[in-house]
Parts: sequence; structure tokens; C-alpha cells
Amino acid sequence: MKLPCLYAALAMLGLAPLGQAAADEFDKSVAALRAVGGEGQGNTAAGQALQRLAKGGADTLPALLAGMDGANLFAANYLRGAVEVIAGNTLAKGGELPLVELGEFLLNRSHDAKSRALAFELIRRVDAEAAEQLIPGFLGDPSVDLRREAVARLLGQADGLAKVGNKP
Repeated sequence: MKLPCLYAALAMLGLAPLGQAAADEFDKSVAALRAVGGEGQGNTAAGQALQRLAKGGADTLPALLAGMDGANLFAANYLRGAVEVIAGNTLAKGGELPLVELGEFLLNRSHDAKSRALAFELIRRVDAEAAEQLIPGFLGDPSVDLRREAVARLLGQADGLAKVGNKP
């Protein structure tokens, strides 16, 4: 995330403490979601954190997706919920998602496979043509969900060739 540039801009406006406070609140909220465990452990704090995060803007989506890296299934589910709410609210208000940052996140294979697949879903929701252009690159991807997209496309192409008499 490009927070140093944001802090520099806020400092010039005299708002650096506000920016730092918001970043600290964001980090604490993500930590509360990541602390969720089995049998309801941390659910109360996570519910409150989810409400705070859901009020955030689309610029927080890449950081929320990154928060899924190494998270347990319960935490990842909460984080996915936050991503879905923010994206849905942003689009419902006519806003835009940060496609460049989502694309960078998606293409960085060091991130969690499920969060990368969610980034792809968000890209597809906003720009189906761009998403379609990304699919061939998923053939050797470590993410099963993304690789499945590429394999399905190849199978569809092979089926199309077989139907017109060109056996693969």
C-alpha cells in the first residue's frame, strides 16, 4: 500500500495525525478479524471491526485482500465479507474500484490463492474484457481457482474445434 505518499500529502495539509490515526484504526480492525478463531473466539470484536472496515473506501481493498494472507478460514471469511461490502457499496454509489492495484495484487503470486481469486472476481465484475485477457496467464497459476478458469477456457476451445470437425 502507498501509505507513505498519503502521509506526505496529509502532512502538507496539516492532517498527518488524522491519516495516521485512520491507518492505526484500520490495522487494529484487520488484526481483530485475523484473531477470530473456532467456537466463536473473537467474534464480538470481529463483528465490531467488520462494521468499522465496511465504512472504508475502495482504496482499502488491496490491503484487506493482503490481510487474508496466512489467515485462518474464519478470519479469511470475515475479511472477504469486508471486501464484498466495500466493493458492493462503492459500485452501488457509482464509484470505481482500484483496478490497477487489484491487478497488481492478482498477479503477485506470493499472496493467498483465495484472496487473489477474489481480486480477479472484483476485476471481472467491473471490467469483464480485462478479466478475460488475464485468463490465459492462469494456466500455470498456483491458485486452483484461477487455473480452473484457464483450463475451462482451453476445454471450451477444444470442444469448439471438435464441433467444427477440427480434432485437437
